[in-house]
Amino acid sequence: MKKLFILAATLVVSTVTIYAQATVESIVIEKHNRNAVKLYIAQPEEITADALSAKLKRSGLNGNRSKGITIYKGVILSEISTNKLDIYTRVEKMGVGSVVYMTASKGYDNFSSPEDTGITNNIIVFLNNFTVDANKRSIDVDLTAQKEGLVKLEKGLQKLFDDQKDTEKKRSDAEVKLVQIQNDITAKGVEIDKLKSDMEILKTKRTGTN
Repeated sequence: MKKLFILAATLVVSTVTIYAQATVESIVIEKHNRNAVKLYIAQPEEITADALSAKLKRSGLNGNRSKGITIYKGVILSEISTNKLDIYTRVEKMGVGSVVYMTASKGYDNFSSPEDTGITNNIIVFLNNFTVDANKRSIDVDLTAQKEGLVKLEKGLQKLFDDQKDTEKKRSDAEVKLVQIQNDITAKGVEIDKLKSDMEILKTKRTGTN
């Protein structure tokens, strides 16, 4: 029976259990089961992982990833403890969302246990608050995608305007050229008619001469 430090609200959607609050569960770290805080996030794995990494970086933490687990060695995360800890995080896909695991060790495999209510509860609060960060990250990703889409559409629209302007200029040039061609045709026609008339006159004169 898993011990809950904060009442877990559940919502069943398509037979998938969604945890609205963080709970304490077990996770394998370095081939041993460790107690960790688990939280379901209604965001894709990549967004959740990026948001968690960014949140910890803002606190000055940089981790190393190994076998799906990111380890932050000898760090102080004030929301969890004022003492140095080794913090372990893992993000996994779950349905359309993802699950975040977080646990801490005081060093030398001295991992927090369910009885370490101080650290454990602080991790629970940290992850519950992290939901906001993940949702903001999702919105930022959507906004970035929409901005990129808008820029692409605006470039496409500008190209159409440029094509329209170029085509109108070509049409204007073509209309001027058509008028010039028509004038040339008319002039050539007049010239040909005059030449034909002159030829007829000459033929007539020649016949009269005979």
